Amino acid sequence: MTRLTMERIIAADPLSTALLLTATPALEMWPGLELTGRRGPAVLARVDHAGELTPVEVVALPPRRTTAAFVTDFRIRGGQFAQTTGSLRLSYAPGGTRATLSLDTPARALEPPARRFLARLARTAERRSSAA
Repeated sequence: MTRLTMERIIAADPLSTALLLTATPALEMWPGLELTGRRGPAVLARVDHAGELTPVEVVALPPRRTTAAFVTDFRIRGGQFAQTTGSLRLSYAPGGTRATLSLDTPARALEPPARRFLARLARTAERRSSAA
């Protein structure tokens, strides 16, 4: 198992960024992921892996507030994710939010799409912040 950790500063406040994570469409920010349904608390999806759509199951807890951040934990099974667990931490930073994504995964190949996910989250949060 490898721990991948990456950060990005988002020009929006942590609360409004965390609110984006409460909706299932937040999963659609993962590159190549297409939602297909639900099974209990799990969201079912397909993800493009080397040109093939592979089924995956995602269980994400709603963001919880700690004294210094909003944190959401998740688990992804299937496809290139194998048995990946992780968390997304949104904390205050000068000028907005520090988003820290950590993945415990056997697949180092998840780093590029994880960085693209953070970029999409940042763009979405910043657009909503500037529209308010």
